[in-house]
Amino acid sequence: MMRLAGLLLGMGVLIWIPFEDTTTSWVLVFAVAIGCLSGVRLYASQKVLGNTGQTARGAVIGALSGLLVSPLAFGLMAFKSGIHGHGFSDFSAAQMRSVVGLLPYFALSGIAIGSVSAWLFHRRAR
Repeated sequence: MMRLAGLLLGMGVLIWIPFEDTTTSWVLVFAVAIGCLSGVRLYASQKVLGNTGQTARGAVIGALSGLLVSPLAFGLMAFKSGIHGHGFSDFSAAQMRSVVGLLPYFALSGIAIGSVSAWLFHRRAR
């Protein structure tokens, strides 16, 4: 299931790249999706924090996933601007700053979503 989600996400990014989209909405959607997939993968692998409290583990992995979103979005914006080869960037400096400025909100959202998801997952497993 994770491979299929990753494949669909990759296809979505490949379809998005050639379009002249200068809004940050799709960039953030793709960055959040990549962050979520990496968080689920980390949580399933049991390599981060081992068997500590599941809710705390979910919060830490959620925070890591949330912290990935802004750099991923920035990287996607830079990649798209570089691949198009215009004399100008597809995204303005203000848009790039605004994406980086969202970092604390994505981290807090990741903590909340990760801890609640882990709690619900283990509550349901009992």
